[in-house]
Amino acid sequence: MKELIAQMAADVSSMSLAEKMLGGLVVTLFSMVIVFIVLVIIMYAIKIMTSSLSEKPKKIKDEEVKVAQEDKVTPISDTFQAGAGNDEEEIAAVMAAIATHYASGETRIVIRNIARNGMSSWANAGMLEQLNSRL
Repeated sequence: MKELIAQMAADVSSMSLAEKMLGGLVVTLFSMVIVFIVLVIIMYAIKIMTSSLSEKPKKIKDEEVKVAQEDKVTPISDTFQAGAGNDEEEIAAVMAAIATHYASGETRIVIRNIARNGMSSWANAGMLEQLNSRL
């Protein structure tokens, strides 16, 4: 093996085709091993940095969990009508629901449905622009 590598370093033109192929295979395998080792080192370095820099989740006492479970948030979808001009109230209600959810200690939010309430502001602006251009 060492002789083959030394011969490749000195003069490749004097080698036979089989020796060149074998030398190329040895260099390829050696390079792949080096790359794999470097990737493993990078992987462990990232794991160490992630574990040292990430915040540990705080422990929640059982009493806090019971209190949070008793305070259920009622859905606000029935409270507001689409297009009734309640945008600020809807935003405040959604923000309050999210704040209550995070205060309960639960950090996972699941969005089940997103429904559009009327036309977007871009559609309204486009419609007004078209109407104004015709007048």
